[in-house]
Amino acid sequence: MSRLRPPRLAIATAWALSLLALATALLPGSGAAQGPLTVQLLGVDASSFPVITATVSVADATGVPVRDLPAESFRLTADGRPLPVLQVRTALDAGVGIAVVLAVDVSGSMQGDPLAKAKEVARNFVARLSPADRAMLLVFSDGVSVAQPFTANKDVLYQAIDRLQAGGNTALYDAVVTAVESAAAADLPRRAVVLLSDGADFGGLSRASRDGSLAAAAGRGVPFFTVGLGPQPDRDYLSQLAARSQGRAMWAPTPADLPPVFDEVHALLRSQYLVQADLGQGARAGGYDLRVEVVRGTDRGQGGRTVEVAPPGYRPPQVSLPALSQGSRVAEPLLLVPSIAASRRIVLARYLLDGQEVARADSPPFQHLLDPVTAAPGQHRLRLEVTDELGGSGALEVTFAVAPVPPRVRLASPDGEVAPGVESLTRLSGRVRLEALVASQAPVQSVRFLLDGQPLSEALAPPFVVELDPKRQGEGPRELTVVARDAAGQEGQALFRLELTAAPGALPVPLRAVAAAGAAAAFASAAGVLGLRRRRRAAPTLATKEEAVAAAPPEVVEEERAPAAQGQVLDVALAELTVYRRQDGTPVGRASLGRAPFTVGSRGGCDLLLSGEGIAPRHLRLWHREGRFMLHDLTRRGEVLVNGRPVLWAVLEDGDSIELGPYVLQFRRLHGPQ
Repeated sequence: MSRLRPPRLAIATAWALSLLALATALLPGSGAAQGPLTVQLLGVDASSFPVITATVSVADATGVPVRDLPAESFRLTADGRPLPVLQVRTALDAGVGIAVVLAVDVSGSMQGDPLAKAKEVARNFVARLSPADRAMLLVFSDGVSVAQPFTANKDVLYQAIDRLQAGGNTALYDAVVTAVESAAAADLPRRAVVLLSDGADFGGLSRASRDGSLAAAAGRGVPFFTVGLGPQPDRDYLSQLAARSQGRAMWAPTPADLPPVFDEVHALLRSQYLVQADLGQGARAGGYDLRVEVVRGTDRGQGGRTVEVAPPGYRPPQVSLPALSQGSRVAEPLLLVPSIAASRRIVLARYLLDGQEVARADSPPFQHLLDPVTAAPGQHRLRLEVTDELGGSGALEVTFAVAPVPPRVRLASPDGEVAPGVESLTRLSGRVRLEALVASQAPVQSVRFLLDGQPLSEALAPPFVVELDPKRQGEGPRELTVVARDAAGQEGQALFRLELTAAPGALPVPLRAVAAAGAAAAFASAAGVLGLRRRRRAAPTLATKEEAVAAAPPEVVEEERAPAAQGQVLDVALAELTVYRRQDGTPVGRASLGRAPFTVGSRGGCDLLLSGEGIAPRHLRLWHREGRFMLHDLTRRGEVLVNGRPVLWAVLEDGDSIELGPYVLQFRRLHGPQ
C-alpha cells in the first residue's frame, strides 16, 4: 500500500514555521520565563502601624522565583487607594527571620522509607535556617502534638526529628488548625507552614471539619506549603489549602522525590520580598483589601487578599448587654447600658432594631432606652455596633420578644409638656388647648378626655386635642384623665392635676410653697410667718458645651409675698441640693427641698433652672413621700446618673450624687421634721 506524499507547499510552510520559532527563541528576553507573573501576598506586619510591611512572593510562568526586582516594580493599593511604597527589600537582605511550622504526618502509612526520607529532608531544611529564623515541629496521627516548640536551636530540632515514629490514623484537619494557630501566634513578622502528608484525613478523629480547617487557614495570613507524598495524598484538599492561604501545593510521587521539593520550598521562602508602605494619617484598624501589582518589563502580575491590620496590642471592641439576654421578654421600658471591652477609645455606638437605626451615641455610657411601646408585639432583633477611634468595630445581636403593652399618654400645652401624676399640679390661665401625645404599638383609634371623672370630649384622629376654659369648666383644681385606645383593644391612661384660673396671660407653672427653715425664721414677725417664693433670674443662652460647663446656674433670689393665713403650715426645708460644675468641681449654687414636688430643668417655671447642653426643659423631678425623697427622670432618656449609674427613677439617700448635663447635684438631708 503506497503512502501519500505531502504537497511541496505544506513542506515549505512547515520549514518556515520551524525557522520562525527558532528565531523567536533566540531573541533576547525570550523563553519560558517570559509571561504572566505569579504574585502572592503572604502576610502583613503592622508593628509600625500605620506603616505596614507586606511579605510578597513573585514567580515567573514556570514557577521559578523572580529575584532582584527594584522598588519601582511594586505597586500597592488598600481598598483601591494607592499607597506610597517606602522601601522594598528581599527577606534575605533584610535579615528578617521567619517562623516556620514543620507539620509532619506520622500515621501508620508513613512507616519505613517514607518516614525515613521525611526525617532526612526535615533535618536538611532545619540546617539551612538562618540565625534569625525559628522553627517548630508538629506531628499528627491519631491526634496532634507539638514535638518541639518554636526554637532557633538546631540541635534541639534535630533530636525532635530523630524521635519521630509512625503509627495510627490521620487527623489532618486538626493538624491544619493547630499549625496555623501556632504560626499566627509567633512573634516574627514572617510566618509559614510546611505540611507533609501522604493521605487524607482518616479515622474520624479530627474535631475540625474539612471546610472549617480551610477557613481557619485562609483567615490568618499564614501561607501553607503543602507536600503530598506518594500515590494517595488528598490532592484536592492540599491544593485548596495552599491556594486559599496564598501558599503552594507540591507533589512527591515517591520518597526519593522529597529532597528537590523541599529545596523548592526553601528557595521560595528565601526569595520573598518585604514591601513597606504607609496607610497614612487617620488609618483605621480592621480589614483591608490589600493588592500588590508587580511589573517586570512587559510581564506583570497581581495578587492580594483581605488582611486584618492593627497596631501592636490592639484588641477590637467586644460588647455585651447585661440587661438584655437572648430570648428575653420586654414588657417595660428597659435601659440598655452596654459593657464594652476595648483597647482604644470608643467613639460611636449604634442601635439597630430589625435592621433600622433607632439610636446612636458618641460618648459614654452609650445607653439606649428600649421601650416596648415603640415596637409591635412579637420577635425582634436588636443589633448594637460600636466603633473605636481606629475604626475597629464590634457588634452584638440579641433576639428578644416584645410583650403587648397599652398605649402611653403624654399631655402637651402651648408652653411645654404637662407633668402627670397626683404629685404634680400645673396652673393653666385662660382658655388653653391641650394635645394628647400617644405612643402605641397599634394605630390609635380614639382618645377620650374626662374632667373630674366626667366625659369631656373624644377625638378619633390626630391631633388628639381638648380645650379647657375656666369660664366654662370653672376655676379651681381639676383632674384631667386622658384614655387612649389602640386598634388591638389595648387602653392606656394618664391623670393630670390642673389648676384652672381666669387670669389672662399667665404661664402654666408648677405650684410651689417651698421655703428654707432658716429663711422662714429670718422673715418671721409678730403678725405671722411670711411665705417665701423662689424667683430666678433669666438663664443665659449657651452656644457651646464648653460655655455650658463654665457657666454657673442663675442665683436663687428669695422675696416676700403675702402673709400666710392664720394657722397655715408652711413647707419647710428637709433636704438640700448643692450644685457643682462637673468639669472642675466648683460649687455654683444651692437649693432647698421640702415636701412639695421640686422640678429641675432649663425652662422657666422650674424650681432649679440649669442651662447647658443636655438639660431638658423639664428634666427631673424630686418629691417627698413617706419620709423619703424620690427622683424621677421626666425625659425617660436615662441620662440622669445617680452615683454613676443611669436611672429612670431612684430613692435618694443622704450624700447621693446626681449627674445632669454639665452639673453634679449633691443631695443632703437636713435634720428636722420629716
